[in-house]
Amino acid sequence: MNFIEDESDKIVITKSNVVALREFLDSMAKEAKARGINENDLLHDLEQVREKMWSKRNK
Repeated sequence: MNFIEDESDKIVITKSNVVALREFLDSMAKEAKARGINENDLLHDLEQVREKMWSKRNK
């Protein structure tokens, strides 16, 4: 998936990028469901990653 920047450095998202992103997210959702991971588990893990990244950034 490639993103393109226009002359003003804004990111342009093409239809093919949206399709590729949707396919990727669908495959992640299927794998999470197969592993028994629910939305709350995923949000909790994401919050932990954010906290770790924030801590590293502030060091």
